[in-house]
Amino acid sequence: MAISYKKRFEKNRDKLFTFLTYDGIPWNNNNAEHAIKQFAHYRIIADGKMTEAGLNNYLVLFRTSDSLSQKMDMQSAHGGSLLKETDL
Repeated sequence: MAISYKKRFEKNRDKLFTFLTYDGIPWNNNNAEHAIKQFAHYRIIADGKMTEAGLNNYLVLFRTSDSLSQKMDMQSAHGGSLLKETDL
C-alpha cells in the first residue's frame, strides 16, 4: 500500500504542492467544500424550482456573505486591527 501512495505522490508532485510555489493558494480545499455544501443546501430549499435569475442572485449573495465572513475571521484572528469600518 505504501508503494502505491509513493507512486501517486511522485506522479502528482507538481499538482499537490502548488501552494508552496504560489502565494494566495490555500493548502486545503475547505473553501470549495464550504461553497458546495451551501449550494446543496440552497438546492434543497429551492425544491427544484430554481430559475437562472434566482440562482444568480443567490450566488452573488453567497459570495458577498462569504467574503465578509472571511474578512471578519481575519479581523478577529488579528485582534481586530486589519479592517477599517469602510472595508465592511
